[in-house]
Amino acid sequence: MKYKENNKTSPITKVMKWKVSKTENVTLTNEQVRRIMDNTPKELRAAFTFMTFCGVRWNETKRIRWSDINWEKKSLRIAVTGTKNGQDRHVDICDNAMEWLKTALKGDGLIVPFGTNTQYGKAIAKVKEAAGFEEGQYPRNGLRTTFISCHYEKHGDLNFTAKQAGNSPSVIREHYLNLTSKKDADAFFEIRPTKKSKIFQLFDTNA
Repeated sequence: MKYKENNKTSPITKVMKWKVSKTENVTLTNEQVRRIMDNTPKELRAAFTFMTFCGVRWNETKRIRWSDINWEKKSLRIAVTGTKNGQDRHVDICDNAMEWLKTALKGDGLIVPFGTNTQYGKAIAKVKEAAGFEEGQYPRNGLRTTFISCHYEKHGDLNFTAKQAGNSPSVIREHYLNLTSKKDADAFFEIRPTKKSKIFQLFDTNA
């Protein structure tokens, strides 16, 4: 898989290495989230936006269509076939997520432009590598854990966070509380695209 550069300065050439424990409930730092989003190519920008700032599971992103986005209401519909509990889910798209979506390469069908899970998995792994994570260092469900923890810290409402994440309040209470601070949670939802966030465009997923 290769990336096409549209700028002489590539964030990939300035990779930072973090030592991150591969445990279930580890949140990412805001710096790590920033580098993940900055190193996400335009074709994957929508999927990573939903995983990062809307709590969408990676396997759910494979079924999301551009028509599932309600731009006016800032809402995303996750169809029944793409949810864990067998019910349609509607999630809010926060303001910074809307800004990231505007930088995505848009289409008419699915937001994930890959025909197989293998291709999609390789693309996700490439983004993590570009963001500074070596093999085995990225925490399991890192983006989703970070979102859920930050969402609860920001809003302080178990039911609201559970609805957004497609979980029960008991699951949120048991697994996602006290993993971050209110200050970091507020800053998480202020991570917005910059000029260097628009550098890469993926053009070959078979290499």
